[in-house]
Amino acid sequence: MTSSVDASLQEEDIWFLISPPRAGSTLLAHLLGNHPDIHAPTEPWIMLALQQFGKIRTDHQFGAGHVDEALQQSFNSKRDILLAEFARLYFSMALPEDKFVFLDKTPRYFWIVDWLYSIFPKARFLILHRNPLDVVASHKTTWGHNLDPTQLVANTNTASLDFLLAHGRIAEFAARNQGSPRVLNVRYEDLVENPSSELQKILSAFDLTKRRHKKPTVGINRTALSVEGFGDKKILDTNSIHKGSVGSWRNVLTPQEAGFYSHWFGIAKSKPDAATKSLIEEVKRSLAARQVSDDEVLPLI
Repeated sequence: MTSSVDASLQEEDIWFLISPPRAGSTLLAHLLGNHPDIHAPTEPWIMLALQQFGKIRTDHQFGAGHVDEALQQSFNSKRDILLAEFARLYFSMALPEDKFVFLDKTPRYFWIVDWLYSIFPKARFLILHRNPLDVVASHKTTWGHNLDPTQLVANTNTASLDFLLAHGRIAEFAARNQGSPRVLNVRYEDLVENPSSELQKILSAFDLTKRRHKKPTVGINRTALSVEGFGDKKILDTNSIHKGSVGSWRNVLTPQEAGFYSHWFGIAKSKPDAATKSLIEEVKRSLAARQVSDDEVLPLI
């Protein structure tokens, strides 16, 4: 028995929320998900898997060489078109009948945002920016990550790749696509200062205000958040949107950490000393060695 699938979701109604992990994307996605037309599940991750489609470990019993040769002959020339269509089909299947916008909020999409932008020429991109020092501080308080700069070389992992590289990669994407009607930049600090205004800015920029007169509820839906598998569960500890985490790095980071990361992100008011410059270069080399090339499987965990 077969069943048909309605892939009626329009590409312009696929929205990607791009941000570093720990930058407030769960909050923004949740607020947008309160809109009657937007479906905002927490972190689908599907596009990371699709970006790696057809790549098999060289020592796999399937025979990676044969798989690669076959794909080169019959698949690779149409790869991005087919993967984009599969994703649209997947989003369509996951979309409730009373919604018509699918918002994919997966923080690690910062690795593949340029690819997403190219294979979805009509999709919308929300870029959420946050003070990188507050992002780093949130990694420390939420997940207990060791931020000691001298330990980064020996202990480079996916978390350190997140808080060291996401900010720069996202900023570069935003700069390359400045002025595009498909890309909208939002600051976390503005969001928590005036959530209603920021949400209205997003809905207006992406033409959603023309479709429904009903406005989204601005608040925390604790029931919806509690049943989702991914996302920031710390939101469940709050009853309303607040500015308490803005500038929290001042009370979380040690002077050594604050100094190093200020220079790393290029926001320090002074030039780094010789020791800091040397450490930054050493960390860069460690990060380069830790990353997996585009021809290999992306390290998700």
